[in-house]
Order: sequence, then structure tokens, then C-alpha cells
Amino acid sequence: MKWMPLQLSLSGGEGRLPMVIIGVLLMGTLSTGMIMCGINDYVQQLVKGIVLIAAVAYSQFSQKIRNRMAASS
Repeated sequence: MKWMPLQLSLSGGEGRLPMVIIGVLLMGTLSTGMIMCGINDYVQQLVKGIVLIAAVAYSQFSQKIRNRMAASS
């Protein structure tokens, strides 16, 4: 686990602070919007979980693509 001012990681990968801030703002906005719409707490947790899983899947997929591109050049 490492933490530097511009790189965040839980598993040795590389993260960028601006992307973390965007993620926090997205989840906060999503949560506030669902509360304002009166959506059930269970559904809110489900939606936030799906968004989180989609973000991790996208990150893994894009990392594989970057690795393939680096290996081919």
C-alpha cells in the first residue's frame, strides 16, 4: 500500500488524485440525488455498489489494453 500526494494505491497500482476527487464527487452527487428522489436505502446501496463494480471493471479493462499496447510497441 502506498500513498503519495499525486498517486494513490491499495494494491500497488497507480491512481491519480484528480480521478479520486471526481469519483468522490460522483458518488456524493449520486447519493444526494437518490436521497432527494426518495429512493429506498437498499436500492441506493445497490446502485452505488454497481457503480463501484463498474468503475473497477473499467479500470482493469483499460489497464489490460494499456499493457497490450505497451507490449506491442
